[in-house]
Amino acid sequence: MIHVKENLDLGQFVDWVWNLKKERDELKAEVDRLHESDQEATELCDTLSVLLGEIAVAVRGPEEPKSRHGFHDQPSRVKTVVAERDQLKAKNGALIDRANYWKQRAKSAEGHLCSSDTKAAAMALQARTEFAGEEWEKLSGCQRAKLLTAAAIVIGTVNARRDLREPKHKCEEVDHG
Repeated sequence: MIHVKENLDLGQFVDWVWNLKKERDELKAEVDRLHESDQEATELCDTLSVLLGEIAVAVRGPEEPKSRHGFHDQPSRVKTVVAERDQLKAKNGALIDRANYWKQRAKSAEGHLCSSDTKAAAMALQARTEFAGEEWEKLSGCQRAKLLTAAAIVIGTVNARRDLREPKHKCEEVDHG
């Protein structure tokens, strides 16, 4: 059993991990927003294409069925809008790829952080227990496991308590009254 000689303040560490989690969530929200923007742009292009086709028919009159084979009969604006849409899709695809890359990097960093921070917290606990005079590397596997387990429990408990205090949905933060 580990005996703690004094209280251990892990507040800054937990705040830092919490902020990392918030940044990851904000990045995910940005990816979702970009995806919605891409869908809106596609719908707008489709609507504009239909409208321009109808305007062309109104100005020039109905075309003969033989001459209607594709974009060459449509106004040049349709080509421009389609090109812009394709550019935006390519840019959005690149942004989604970039966001996915950084999301994966954040998950990886969070895992490494959790591991290294748990070890740092365990070493801080060690300094306040009966193992205080010994070097970390010279502790037995069982002693290190006890310290790491205690640190992980403390960090997990602090995170769970903080999660309980966080609003469940963004709409709960808005005052509608």
